[in-house]
Amino acid sequence: MASSRSLFGPSTGAASIFSGPTPPQYKLGVKSDAFSTALAAASSFPGAQHVHDPRLPLSRDVDTSGGVVTCRVDSATFIVHRAVLDKSSEFLKTLASLDSESALLLPHQNTEAFALYSKWLYTSAIISTPKDGGDSSTSKDTAEWKVLAKAYVLGEELIDVDFKDTVIDALRAKFKSKEGGTVWEVAADLVRIIYGGTSADSTARRFMADLYHGYALASTFEERSLPSDFLFDLARVGLTRVLKNQMSCARCEYHEHGADKACYLDRRG
Repeated sequence: MASSRSLFGPSTGAASIFSGPTPPQYKLGVKSDAFSTALAAASSFPGAQHVHDPRLPLSRDVDTSGGVVTCRVDSATFIVHRAVLDKSSEFLKTLASLDSESALLLPHQNTEAFALYSKWLYTSAIISTPKDGGDSSTSKDTAEWKVLAKAYVLGEELIDVDFKDTVIDALRAKFKSKEGGTVWEVAADLVRIIYGGTSADSTARRFMADLYHGYALASTFEERSLPSDFLFDLARVGLTRVLKNQMSCARCEYHEHGADKACYLDRRG
């Protein structure tokens, strides 16, 4: 009779498909030295540190209970959970409470900016980085600059400090990236957008003044239609700061949360 082959180890008259010593035997509830060694090896297998962990802390949970709110921005319509909206924007919370049945109307706001805001409400991320392909990279980068500026102005109207702080961080990060130089293609437009939709004490205005003072070239000022408030802020920065390239790197330098409220970065877990 032909000998049989076992998958799990040698038997009398059987040839094993495995070579080497017989694997250690484990008893239920008993951790042998061999078992502990195997467990340690499994927890530190090659590449384990590169395994993506998709989990998030419960502090990042999104409340999707309750009803939804319809927001009409220009010709576009957005549907957002009321609990999500109430938690973030005091303005929209108050507006919705006055008339819970009707849609919230924001006809003068930019639809791309509100689309960015609606996604941020659920993800806490600014989803704006251009895709590869299509228009030239410069065209896509300049478009992103403008959307971010309009998003900040939207946050100003909605009285959403966390959103404004997140957007200003996105602007700072983009400027420090390899695409940062493209800002000068649309810098004058950014100044007009931000100064046209923010208050005099806005940190976004200070950001633009610092940006120009620290990094702009003389040719940048060939644009003669810059707001007078911006030129005044720029002159003030020039009088108080001697050296160029001195834009602050402090994490919350251009945030508006104040000392009485924790930064969104600290609260999101």
